[in-house]
Amino acid sequence: MTITMYAQRDPRWGERKLGTSEDTIGKSGCLLCSVAMAAQLAGVDIWPNELNALLVHEDGFESGNLLRWYRVSSVLPLYLEALVSCPYDLADSAKIAGYLRAGAPVIAELDASSLPGLQEHWVLLLDAEFHYADPWSGEIKRMESPARDIYAWAAYMPLRGKESEG
Repeated sequence: MTITMYAQRDPRWGERKLGTSEDTIGKSGCLLCSVAMAAQLAGVDIWPNELNALLVHEDGFESGNLLRWYRVSSVLPLYLEALVSCPYDLADSAKIAGYLRAGAPVIAELDASSLPGLQEHWVLLLDAEFHYADPWSGEIKRMESPARDIYAWAAYMPLRGKESEG
Protein backbone atom coordinates (compact mmCIF):
# COMPACT_ATOMS: atom_id res chain seq x y z
CA MET A 1 0.00 0.00 0.00
CA THR A 2 1.37 3.38 -0.98
CA ILE A 3 0.15 6.51 0.74
CA THR A 4 1.41 10.05 0.97
CA MET A 5 2.70 10.64 4.49
CA TYR A 6 1.28 13.63 6.31
CA ALA A 7 3.39 15.00 9.14
CA GLN A 8 1.45 17.16 11.57
CA ARG A 9 4.33 19.68 11.83
CA ASP A 10 4.47 20.22 8.05
CA PRO A 11 4.80 23.99 7.46
CA ARG A 12 1.85 23.91 5.02
CA TRP A 13 -0.55 23.31 7.94
CA GLY A 14 1.39 22.85 11.18
CA GLU A 15 0.73 26.36 12.51
CA ARG A 16 -2.99 26.35 11.67
CA LYS A 17 -5.51 25.97 14.46
CA LEU A 18 -6.88 22.49 15.03
CA GLY A 19 -10.67 22.50 15.01
CA THR A 20 -11.95 25.55 16.86
CA SER A 21 -9.29 25.37 19.60
CA GLU A 22 -6.15 27.37 20.20
CA ASP A 23 -4.02 24.23 19.68
CA THR A 24 -2.30 23.89 16.32
CA ILE A 25 -2.29 20.96 13.95
CA GLY A 26 1.47 20.80 14.54
CA LYS A 27 1.02 20.33 18.28
CA SER A 28 -2.11 18.18 18.49
CA GLY A 29 -3.06 17.11 14.95
CA CYS A 30 -1.85 13.50 14.90
CA LEU A 31 -5.41 12.14 14.68
CA LEU A 32 -6.40 14.64 11.98
CA CYS A 33 -3.33 13.68 9.91
CA SER A 34 -4.06 9.98 10.42
CA VAL A 35 -7.63 10.44 9.18
CA ALA A 36 -6.35 12.39 6.15
CA MET A 37 -3.99 9.52 5.35
CA ALA A 38 -6.83 7.01 5.86
CA ALA A 39 -8.87 8.96 3.29
CA GLN A 40 -6.30 8.02 0.67
CA LEU A 41 -7.24 4.37 1.17
CA ALA A 42 -10.80 5.35 0.16
CA GLY A 43 -9.49 7.14 -2.93
CA VAL A 44 -9.63 10.69 -1.57
CA ASP A 45 -6.54 12.89 -1.55
CA ILE A 46 -7.09 15.59 1.04
CA TRP A 47 -4.55 17.60 2.99
CA PRO A 48 -4.93 17.78 6.77
CA ASN A 49 -5.73 21.51 6.69
CA GLU A 50 -8.51 20.88 4.14
CA LEU A 51 -9.94 18.06 6.23
CA ASN A 52 -9.75 20.29 9.31
CA ALA A 53 -11.76 23.02 7.56
CA LEU A 54 -14.40 20.55 6.37
CA LEU A 55 -14.76 19.03 9.82
CA VAL A 56 -15.09 22.46 11.44
CA HIS A 57 -17.86 23.27 8.94
CA GLU A 58 -19.64 19.95 9.66
CA ASP A 59 -19.39 20.22 13.49
CA GLY A 60 -16.75 17.50 13.45
CA PHE A 61 -15.05 18.55 16.68
CA GLU A 62 -16.16 18.80 20.27
CA SER A 63 -14.43 20.77 23.03
CA GLY A 64 -12.51 22.61 20.34
CA ASN A 65 -10.25 19.89 18.96
CA LEU A 66 -11.60 16.43 19.88
CA LEU A 67 -12.68 14.54 16.78
CA ARG A 68 -16.28 13.40 16.55
CA TRP A 69 -15.44 10.06 14.94
CA TYR A 70 -18.86 9.54 13.35
CA ARG A 71 -18.71 12.96 11.62
CA VAL A 72 -15.86 11.81 9.38
CA SER A 73 -18.46 10.17 7.11
CA SER A 74 -20.05 13.59 6.52
CA VAL A 75 -16.89 14.74 4.71
CA LEU A 76 -15.22 11.52 3.51
CA PRO A 77 -16.52 8.30 1.92
CA LEU A 78 -15.80 6.33 5.11
CA TYR A 79 -18.08 5.11 7.87
CA LEU A 80 -17.05 4.18 11.38
CA GLU A 81 -17.18 0.40 11.64
CA ALA A 82 -15.54 0.00 15.07
CA LEU A 83 -14.32 2.27 17.86
CA VAL A 84 -12.65 0.40 20.71
CA SER A 85 -11.06 1.77 23.86
CA CYS A 86 -8.77 -0.67 25.66
CA PRO A 87 -6.57 1.32 28.07
CA TYR A 88 -6.55 -1.39 30.74
CA ASP A 89 -6.79 -4.50 28.57
CA LEU A 90 -4.76 -5.93 25.73
CA ALA A 91 -5.93 -4.77 22.32
CA ASP A 92 -7.43 -7.48 20.13
CA SER A 93 -4.59 -7.49 17.60
CA ALA A 94 -6.15 -10.40 15.65
CA LYS A 95 -9.36 -8.42 15.11
CA ILE A 96 -7.39 -5.31 14.12
CA ALA A 97 -5.30 -7.39 11.70
CA GLY A 98 -8.53 -8.75 10.18
CA TYR A 99 -9.73 -5.24 9.41
CA LEU A 100 -6.34 -4.37 7.94
CA ARG A 101 -6.35 -7.49 5.72
CA ALA A 102 -9.82 -6.47 4.51
CA GLY A 103 -8.41 -3.10 3.43
CA ALA A 104 -10.11 -1.08 6.17
CA PRO A 105 -8.24 1.98 7.40
CA VAL A 106 -7.44 1.50 11.10
CA ILE A 107 -6.27 4.35 13.29
CA ALA A 108 -4.66 3.47 16.63
CA GLU A 109 -3.85 5.36 19.81
CA LEU A 110 -0.38 4.76 21.23
CA ASP A 111 1.49 6.16 24.22
CA ALA A 112 3.90 8.72 22.82
CA SER A 113 6.40 8.66 25.67
CA SER A 114 7.60 6.87 28.75
CA LEU A 115 6.32 9.64 31.05
CA PRO A 116 3.72 8.57 33.63
CA GLY A 117 0.18 8.46 32.27
CA LEU A 118 -0.97 8.10 28.69
CA GLN A 119 0.65 10.58 26.30
CA GLU A 120 -1.97 10.22 23.57
CA HIS A 121 -0.68 9.82 20.01
CA TRP A 122 -2.67 8.57 17.00
CA VAL A 123 -1.21 6.76 13.99
CA LEU A 124 -2.52 5.06 10.85
CA LEU A 125 -1.91 1.31 10.78
CA LEU A 126 -0.79 0.16 7.35
CA ASP A 127 -0.82 -3.64 7.38
CA ALA A 128 -1.43 -6.75 9.45
CA GLU A 129 2.27 -6.79 10.41
CA PHE A 130 1.53 -3.53 12.25
CA HIS A 131 3.60 -1.11 10.25
CA TYR A 132 2.22 2.36 10.81
CA ALA A 133 2.45 5.89 9.49
CA ASP A 134 3.58 8.19 12.30
CA PRO A 135 2.29 11.73 11.73
CA TRP A 136 4.70 13.20 14.30
CA SER A 137 7.84 12.11 12.46
CA GLY A 138 6.40 11.49 8.99
CA GLU A 139 7.99 8.03 9.05
CA ILE A 140 6.78 4.48 8.70
CA LYS A 141 7.50 2.42 11.80
CA ARG A 142 6.60 -1.04 13.09
CA MET A 143 4.93 -1.94 16.35
CA GLU A 144 6.57 -4.81 18.22
CA SER A 145 3.73 -5.59 20.65
CA PRO A 146 0.46 -4.27 19.18
CA ALA A 147 -1.72 -5.89 21.86
CA ARG A 148 0.19 -3.94 24.54
CA ASP A 149 0.99 -0.82 22.52
CA ILE A 150 -2.54 0.06 21.35
CA TYR A 151 -4.80 1.87 23.85
CA ALA A 152 -7.70 2.54 21.48
CA TRP A 153 -8.45 2.00 17.81
CA ALA A 154 -10.97 2.84 15.13
CA ALA A 155 -11.72 1.00 11.89
CA TYR A 156 -13.35 2.79 8.99
CA MET A 157 -14.90 1.11 5.97
CA PRO A 158 -15.40 2.65 2.52
CA LEU A 159 -18.99 3.84 2.07
CA ARG A 160 -19.19 2.03 -1.26
CA GLY A 161 -18.80 -1.27 0.65
CA LYS A 162 -21.65 -0.46 3.01
CA GLU A 163 -23.93 0.76 0.24
CA SER A 164 -23.51 -2.49 -1.68
CA GLU A 165 -24.75 -4.53 1.29
CA GLY A 166 -28.39 -5.40 1.63
